Amino acid sequence: MTLDKSFHRQMFLISERNIFLQSYDVFHNLTIFIGSQVIKQKGRMEEVIQEHQEIVNSLEEKNKEKLEQSINKHLITTQKLYIDK
Repeated sequence: MTLDKSFHRQMFLISERNIFLQSYDVFHNLTIFIGSQVIKQKGRMEEVIQEHQEIVNSLEEKNKEKLEQSINKHLITTQKLYIDK
C-alpha cells in the first residue's frame, strides 16, 4: 500500500496538478482503506502492478489516449472490485 500511494502521488506530481495532490493527501486514509480491501483479493496485486505499468508506458510513449484509457481501466476496475466486496 505504501508503494501504491507513492505511485499515485508521483502521478499527481508529474501532472503538476497540485489541487489533485492536495485532495489526494486529504483523503489518503480513505484511499488506503479502499485499496487495502481490494488488494487482498487473489491476484489483484499483480493486476495493479500491470495496470500501473500500463500507465507508466503510456506516459513514456506520450500517448494521451492510451494514458486516459489506462487510468480509467485502473480506476473502474478498483471501484468495481470494492463495490462487489
